[in-house]
Amino acid sequence: MASPEHLILFARYPEPGKTKTRLLSAFSPESVVDIYKHLLDYTLILVRDFSSQQGCDVSLYVSGGTAQEMGTLVGDDFRLVEQTGDTLGDRMLNAVTYASELGAERTVIIGTDCLELIPDDLTKAFELLQSHDLVLGPAQDGGYYLIGLQEPQPSIFDEMPWGTNTVFNETLNRARNRSLDTALLEIHNDIDYPEDLIPLRGTLPESLRAVFPQKQGTLSVIIPTWNEAEKLPATLTKVGRPHNELEVIVVDGKSTDTTCDIAEQHGCRVIRSNPGRGTQMNAGASVASGEFLLFLHADTQLPDNYELLVSESLKSNVIAGAFRLKIDHSSLDMRLTEWGANWRSRWRQLPYGDQAIFLKADTFYAMHGYRNWPIMEDYELIHRLRKLGTIRLLSQAVTTSGRRWMKIGVWKTWWRNQCCIRMYRRGHSIEKIRDAYYSQRSL
Repeated sequence: MASPEHLILFARYPEPGKTKTRLLSAFSPESVVDIYKHLLDYTLILVRDFSSQQGCDVSLYVSGGTAQEMGTLVGDDFRLVEQTGDTLGDRMLNAVTYASELGAERTVIIGTDCLELIPDDLTKAFELLQSHDLVLGPAQDGGYYLIGLQEPQPSIFDEMPWGTNTVFNETLNRARNRSLDTALLEIHNDIDYPEDLIPLRGTLPESLRAVFPQKQGTLSVIIPTWNEAEKLPATLTKVGRPHNELEVIVVDGKSTDTTCDIAEQHGCRVIRSNPGRGTQMNAGASVASGEFLLFLHADTQLPDNYELLVSESLKSNVIAGAFRLKIDHSSLDMRLTEWGANWRSRWRQLPYGDQAIFLKADTFYAMHGYRNWPIMEDYELIHRLRKLGTIRLLSQAVTTSGRRWMKIGVWKTWWRNQCCIRMYRRGHSIEKIRDAYYSQRSL
């Protein structure tokens, strides 16, 4: 007799170049397959444990590979069903419909890309479906990692803009329009892009050590860029050429100039990423092989002997460090800005991103890195670091461009920054803070 609860897992047979293609900007096809296999194994263990305790039916909906290949990969304890339909929405609707025909009253669908998914999420989803038409597990990227239904709902799946950051909100809107009683689970991060891999690096399994090697004594300098052809050459000159103990990673957010060419000519590893400084720095850190990480703005020049300064600093009892700030402009206002930044950094332990924040890679990964934000990502990270230990301000200075202060004036820039901090502390969304910053209006 069929169980009233049916758990469906969507998976595909891993093939190089066809699996998790949005990771290919940073990893080889073979490495992406290894990453996917780990995600699949994690999810299969989760599903096995849950189904043995819950007693629900389980179906594994697959695409790619032969039945024998898929069976060898996942084992013989699942009902294997081939995915059918032209779109992801068609395939999920067909799966829910089939489960209902088998007698399911509550059906939950998950994928294989959420390492934060735990049995309690599945338990709660099925419990909520006893009193709700629809259950969604929202993902950080604007999609969802879980959907649960009492019965098939074609309007929830038809002509959905799959693969965009609007899927979750669009699904909610459609549910409201259909008067579907909807419940939400906790927000989780799923793995679609390189920047999503930071938590995985914090708990790296042995099977992925070759994909994510770490070289003791090596420093990885990570530089997010967007149309930085003018400033990047001077920055890279001070960074120096990559060598055995220095890795230089430029993470480009869709530049339209020669930024990437300049970086490649310098010998840097170049990654194309989704734009946004937090996102780009996480993407760079996801592939970094250094024991130490240094995050450098593209218009900021490091001091001499910075490699030794960083490694010696992090061998002492500090959690992170940064350099004093120097601005390449001679006005009195700029000197006052430097003084304020350096006072704040030393006495309040609050350096910002233009001071070249550095820390041990293991610390960064254990903290899950930066938030994938376009603004305030350095402010938020520093506040978390400050709770963990001492942030050292080195006496040597980085030299950063004064362009952002000169654009609207030093004091207007200072006031705008203070407004953004105030908005952040008051709980405004990052999107609203970003809009306020770039509209150059004071709130």
